[in-house]
Amino acid sequence: MPTLSPEAEQRVRDSFARQGFMKKLCVEFRSIGAGTCELAVAFDETMTQQHGFFHAGVTATLADNAAGYAAYTVMPENSTVLTTEFKVNLLAPARGDELVARAEVIKPGRTLVVVKVDVYGCADGKETHVATMLATEMCLMDKDDAPE
Repeated sequence: MPTLSPEAEQRVRDSFARQGFMKKLCVEFRSIGAGTCELAVAFDETMTQQHGFFHAGVTATLADNAAGYAAYTVMPENSTVLTTEFKVNLLAPARGDELVARAEVIKPGRTLVVVKVDVYGCADGKETHVATMLATEMCLMDKDDAPE
């Protein structure tokens, strides 16, 4: 994949900054590249399920956003991105000090972009692979990414 231009990186970061739900969860934008994105969220007991693990909804949300922004990096300037489908395999209890989602575009297309995301639970310097997502993202041409 080609390098990500500074303008494309700014477009992605600006879009992420407008997401209220990411602010609510205190999701950190770790890195962005051409066809890649890494997001992380720190552990908070309000994000857990009954056993004290990160809730699957948090895991899926983190992966979905990482997928969308990885896809957005390969889309034209005058477009926006929407998720059309995803499947999540939960592989292990999502626990640790934080969750990290690493997304990579595996098939860029003019209209649809397929992205793979791996999510890790991190604690004591170790990562445990807790989920994998396969997502399809849609490129909407001639649409402003900002709200109406």
